Amino acid sequence: MTYYKDTLQAFLDNHIHEILGKLGREFDSNDFITAFRLLFPNEYATVLRRSSSYRAIHTWVARWYLSGRTDLLQKGDIRQRQSDNRNPTKNRTWIKL
Repeated sequence: MTYYKDTLQAFLDNHIHEILGKLGREFDSNDFITAFRLLFPNEYATVLRRSSSYRAIHTWVARWYLSGRTDLLQKGDIRQRQSDNRNPTKNRTWIKL
């Protein structure tokens, strides 16, 4: 968790406007992570290598990072959708301020 808080958070904070610029007004954490991965593939690969799992990255972004950015985002509804591997999942939507 220290890596996320110390390194990944600083990187995302420095590039949040670029990432948000690729997203619509409303998005979910999967959309945010996809934009991060597409804009910064080398950094995403590094995070993936350092992480205990793919799921851990997504959980940290969804539960901790986006929730902490109340200066730019507000919580929206929770919506059901299918994950990339077709499992049912619930994701909070986020609304850009």
